[in-house]
Amino acid sequence: MNTIAVITGLALLAITMRLFKNITLSLVIAILTIGIILFIPLNTYFSSFYTTISDWEFWKVIITIFSIYLLGETMSKSGDSKRFTSAIKEIFPNP
Repeated sequence: MNTIAVITGLALLAITMRLFKNITLSLVIAILTIGIILFIPLNTYFSSFYTTISDWEFWKVIITIFSIYLLGETMSKSGDSKRFTSAIKEIFPNP
């Protein structure tokens, strides 16, 4: 039964990606399909979501990813990215 659920979920993921061109919606539909086939109660989804959101490690990853993005955008807007690139090339020259 698990194999059928996973195959159906993957098939629906591929189909909904072609139809909607939206990865988030496609993943949600695939997850719900697997849950329906395996008779997983809805409160399991909510408790898993709450557990993830309330975990500090999750937020540390989100903050790290956002900080990297923010640093990159700040450096590109200020022109520091070119200086940073040239400094890195001086430190690690091509062999």
